[in-house]
Amino acid sequence: MEGNFVCSHGVANYAAARNFLNSLERIPQTIGQFQDKNAMLARDIQLLKEIAGKQWKKEDELKGLKSELAAIDRKIQLELAKDNEPEQEERKAVANGDVIHEIPQAKGNTSRGVRP
Repeated sequence: MEGNFVCSHGVANYAAARNFLNSLERIPQTIGQFQDKNAMLARDIQLLKEIAGKQWKKEDELKGLKSELAAIDRKIQLELAKDNEPEQEERKAVANGDVIHEIPQAKGNTSRGVRP
């Protein structure tokens, strides 16, 4: 026998070679399955593009609600700024060294003195 390799398990080598050949024989079937799947997905691409390209039905309503929210937020900020103006004036007077004889109480604070 020539060469350095000795075949001691002829059946195992045959099975390994047969497995490789079986894999090669299944390649056309596997290619066919993937081609069928690709064809199905290609048909869906057009439908999905149309769906994705449509304008969302609620988009106009959402834009209106966002602008309404911004208007309400501006109103709230203006009201808060008006409420803080007297407090800011008091701070300015104290900072200038003026004497403030009467400090208005905060809104909602109706208590006069400490309760037991």
